[in-house]
Formats: sequence, structure tokens, C-alpha cells
Amino acid sequence: MGSRHVSKTSPKTALLVTVDEAEHLLRVSKRTISNWCADGRLDAIKIGNCKRIKMASIKKLIGE
Repeated sequence: MGSRHVSKTSPKTALLVTVDEAEHLLRVSKRTISNWCADGRLDAIKIGNCKRIKMASIKKLIGE
């Protein structure tokens, strides 16, 4: 079994967050995160097989 990387940076101070972190921060489902990425509400990038959400787009969405 491979080990899972755990970020030592707080999601609120990171530039990029995982889908799981975005789901927790926004209190929505993974499907909603995916839909919001697809329709442009959230800005995401793909790094290998992993999707990362730009924290700036989360802050913009929640009005910070």
C-alpha cells in the first residue's frame, strides 16, 4: 500500500487545495465541486491524476 500525502499547510493559507479540502471548506459534495469546476465557478488545475482547486477561486465564491 502506498502512503497518502498529507498537507502540512492549512487549506485557508494554501494556494491550491484538494477536492476533499474544497468539499470540506464549502460544505458541498464532490459532485458539486466537479460541477462548479466544469462551469467555471471554481478554477481547477490537473497535476498528474489529481485535481487541485485554486484557493483564490474558493475565496471569491464565498466572498472573502
